[in-house]
Amino acid sequence: MSRSLLSRCNLRSISTSACRNEYVYGLSSVQAALHARKRVHLDKLYIQKTIDRYIHLIFFFRVFYGASRKTKQKTSTRVSPILDACQQQNIPISQVDKGELNNMSANKPHQGVVLDGSPRIPITLQGMSKVDNGEYYGVTQKPVSFKTASDRPPVWVVLDEVQDPQNLGSILRTAYYLGVDGVLLCSKNSASLTPAVSKVSAGAMELMDVYATRNLVKFLQASSEEGWHIVGAAAMETSADYLHSSKVVDKPTMLVLGNEGVGLRYNVKRCCNQFISIPSVGDTKSDLVDSLNVGVAAGILISRLCL
Repeated sequence: MSRSLLSRCNLRSISTSACRNEYVYGLSSVQAALHARKRVHLDKLYIQKTIDRYIHLIFFFRVFYGASRKTKQKTSTRVSPILDACQQQNIPISQVDKGELNNMSANKPHQGVVLDGSPRIPITLQGMSKVDNGEYYGVTQKPVSFKTASDRPPVWVVLDEVQDPQNLGSILRTAYYLGVDGVLLCSKNSASLTPAVSKVSAGAMELMDVYATRNLVKFLQASSEEGWHIVGAAAMETSADYLHSSKVVDKPTMLVLGNEGVGLRYNVKRCCNQFISIPSVGDTKSDLVDSLNVGVAAGILISRLCL
C-alpha cells in the first residue's frame, strides 16, 4: 500500500495508510463535510477576519455568547450554518487573515472558510455480487451492502484512470445530482479525492461514498459474471451504438468512462458487453473537435441512463 500523501500529488495511489490532514475550502465543500461527517476527523475551522462585518458579528455572538443574529446578506447566510455545525460538533473556530487562508488553499477560491480535516479515502472493492430485488453487495474483505434507491436496476459509473481533478469533481457532482448508485475509481493513475476535487464537485464528494479497485479489469470481469452489463463509452469505437433518449436500463449496469487522453484501455474494452457514443449533429464533427470532454460526456450519458 502506498505511503504517498494524497494532498501532494493527484496521480499517486488513492489508497494510503499514512495520511496527513488536508484543508477543505469553499462554502459548499466545508458545509457538506460538516454535514456528512464522512471524514474520520475534522479538527478546526478557519474563517477570514474581514469576510464582512456581518460574519464578524455572527462569529462573535455565536462563539462567545451563543446569541443569534439575523442578516439578509448572502455570504453570512452561507456561513451561519457552518458556524452552527462547528459548535454542535465541538470543532474549534479561528479567525485568520486572508493570506493564511490563501496559503491553506494553495491560492484557490476559498470564499473565506477553510476546514482542517483528515483526507477522504475510497472504499476498496474487488467486484459486485448479483442483484436480488434491488439488493447486492460489493466484494471485499468485509462485504459492503447496497440497495438501489429507485425502481430501475442499479447504475454505477466506473472511471478508467481519469486523471484531471476538474473532470473527477464534475463527474462526482453529476453522479450525485442524477442519482447514480455508485462511483468507482482506479486505485492508481487516477485523480485522488483532494480538496480541489471537492470544490469542483460543489461538495458532492463530501456527501457520497466513493469506491476504488486495485485491478479494474478483474473487477469488471467479476461483476460481469454476476450479471452486470458493462457499457463502455467509446467515441471512436466502430461498433458503438449511438445513445438516444429512448435508452432504458433493464439490467444492473456499469458505465465505464476512459482517460482524458487515450480513452478506455485495451483490456478494459475487452471487458465491455457494449459500447455507446454520443452522436454529433450536422457538420460539427471534424478532426479538430471529434469528441467531448469526459466530464461533459459523463453528464449526457448518465442523464440518459438514470432519468
